[in-house]
Amino acid sequence: MSLKNTCREGAPGTNGWIGFLAGDSKFSSTAKKVLLNSENRVYVSIASVWEAAIKVGIGKLRLPYDLEQELSALFEQSDFDILPISLPQADSVKDLVPIHGDPFDRIQIIQAQQLSLTVISRDQVFERYGLKRIWCENRTLSRSTLRSGQDEGWAITFVTPHPK
Repeated sequence: MSLKNTCREGAPGTNGWIGFLAGDSKFSSTAKKVLLNSENRVYVSIASVWEAAIKVGIGKLRLPYDLEQELSALFEQSDFDILPISLPQADSVKDLVPIHGDPFDRIQIIQAQQLSLTVISRDQVFERYGLKRIWCENRTLSRSTLRSGQDEGWAITFVTPHPK
């Protein structure tokens, strides 16, 4: 599969951007190539940042950087754009088939559907929503990056064509 022809714009989800920005040695090489490809536009959903902030606040996630003080600069250095949640996207969640219950993933599913974004995730549930998905081949991120023993599939990355 040619990543150059498959992915043009994207938005890493929670574990996706966390592992990428932390330089985690177990981060998917496939996802890394997509995120580093200058022909791709990368978006991080604000829902993903919100989810990370909650997990940091309750002690389920430890980051090697401060969300408030350093994350904006890290996103800028990585050429990641924040994807806001629009009112129509928020409203559309009520109509989303209840295949998957995580509210942060559900809003990102709506964003991917409405913006025709490709998803990069270990979790196959996104395909059940009709989304194109690129699989991150590594199953887990290192425990030095993530403390949570919970579901390892809560990360999403979106990829679509970069406007020239």
